[in-house]
Amino acid sequence: MTHSSLDPRFQRLELNYDESKPHQSANQDQFITFEAFQLVKANKPFEHVGIVHAPDRDIAFLFAKEQYSRRGNECLAMAIVSSSDITLSHTTEGKVNVMDSLPEATISDTDVAETWAVFGLKKRGKHHIMLGEVTALSASDAFLKAKELYYSTPMVNLWACKKSALLFTDQDDQDMWNTLNDKKYRDAIAYKSADKINAYLASQKNQ
Repeated sequence: MTHSSLDPRFQRLELNYDESKPHQSANQDQFITFEAFQLVKANKPFEHVGIVHAPDRDIAFLFAKEQYSRRGNECLAMAIVSSSDITLSHTTEGKVNVMDSLPEATISDTDVAETWAVFGLKKRGKHHIMLGEVTALSASDAFLKAKELYYSTPMVNLWACKKSALLFTDQDDQDMWNTLNDKKYRDAIAYKSADKINAYLASQKNQ
């Protein structure tokens, strides 16, 4: 199944909107919901960090960068994908591996082999991490291909999306994460709050 948003708050609203445009309300006044993934270390996988609402992928990336990698948060790269481009597996409980109960692949005559990114959730309350990429004919086929490669890492839920739907940043372009010298006010340390507090406390002792 797919969702226009993976945010449970959005799902609970039960809005009536055109399913052919799952990212818009009936009045077409809502932005698209995008899922944001972050890479914090070179030897770690991309991890889901949250959602942003934006009119397109490029703006969604900018919003995600501002929301999830500001104030010195370590970030090597980010990835953005529309929530509606993600297919979800069912979710298991406890330590039951979802890969043990995946249904047979559903493939149509028009499906062609593509590269799919597969994400897994190890435990409820955690974030999905990117398991890797597989070549598959459909999302359900991608889940089964992921099972062959990543079964040793138990998961309670899987996401799959075509790699072409993901917008990745360039890991080699680190300048984009740096705060400009004339924008230091955006870093909490630039306010020098500790110095001001200590100066105030010192002034109180002298009274």
